[in-house]
Amino acid sequence: MLTVSITIAAKNEEKNIEKSLSSALNQSYEPIEIFLIDDTSTDKTAEVAERCYATICRGMTPRPRVHTPNFTIIKNEKNVGFGGSHNVGMRRASGDFVLCLNADCELDRDYVKYAVEVFEKDKTVGAVQGKLLNRRTGKIDTTGLLIFENRRVVNRGQGELDNGQYENPEEVWGVDGAAPVYRRAMLEDIKIPRMGKGQATSDGGDYEYFDQDFFAYKEDIDLSWRMRLAGWKCVYQPKAVAYHDRSAGEGVAKNPLQIIQARKKVSEFARVHSFVNQRLMLIKNETPLLFFKYSPKIIAKEFAALTYVLLFEGYGLRATKEFFRLLPGAIRKRRFVMEKRRIKDRDTEKWLK
Repeated sequence: MLTVSITIAAKNEEKNIEKSLSSALNQSYEPIEIFLIDDTSTDKTAEVAERCYATICRGMTPRPRVHTPNFTIIKNEKNVGFGGSHNVGMRRASGDFVLCLNADCELDRDYVKYAVEVFEKDKTVGAVQGKLLNRRTGKIDTTGLLIFENRRVVNRGQGELDNGQYENPEEVWGVDGAAPVYRRAMLEDIKIPRMGKGQATSDGGDYEYFDQDFFAYKEDIDLSWRMRLAGWKCVYQPKAVAYHDRSAGEGVAKNPLQIIQARKKVSEFARVHSFVNQRLMLIKNETPLLFFKYSPKIIAKEFAALTYVLLFEGYGLRATKEFFRLLPGAIRKRRFVMEKRRIKDRDTEKWLK
């Protein structure tokens, strides 16, 4: 059997970690190994996780298994962010596939099983997207990522009632970062050297899967884009179900007013990093011909976004400075991304909405 590694990135997730870890430990698929990366938590995240593991896997809640999941807690010495924490876990992982699990996401028992089935059918599949439902509303959280001609990226189906409209397995442009399952061979194929100004990892890694200069937000989109450029597929598997307690993003905003209203629901921390990382992502992954073809829409969107944050959101100047601080690293990384590019522009263009 092929091994699946599950990495859980957690910072002060004492209230959520038991549900997510329990769902990982209780997967029907085996063998699995689990890494909890505690990113400088100041609460009892690690203690709750240790107690949860002991309860499920050391006899207090017995159930027959051939393999007891290995469980390791890694404590970061520095706060390296969401993607950086998953990178720490992925470097330690030995699995053929890696599931990067949010601490506020709970997996159905057969989530891993159904994801692995997709990988086994097609060796060109680099990532599998499950059907994620909002744990609070019961509505769809995501069924994969959509990318538009202006390079805005949204979660497909977000905020819709689940009436069976997404019950067919199909290829999607990208996978959301709450519970993606990646093929290890794909991760090794597209990894890039550490060369930006992000903080060093606690295990001294000199390469990265998620871009650590992103720190938080949009690192999943960047990875999907890089994966796509390298010729790997992303597939949606509706049988793999999970429940995500997403704090914002209850629906796909479809006009400028809705986008502004949606932005007001997220924290300044999220808005700053999302703004910076969206621009870094374009620098790294955009191709010249497609940029030229869609430049009116891209430039209009960028001009509107920059104008809005500078005039109406107090962090605009700070975010702009942060972008230019990280820009040299993104330019250097672009060279490695483009060296791995195996598809033509028409293969990318067919996904633009």
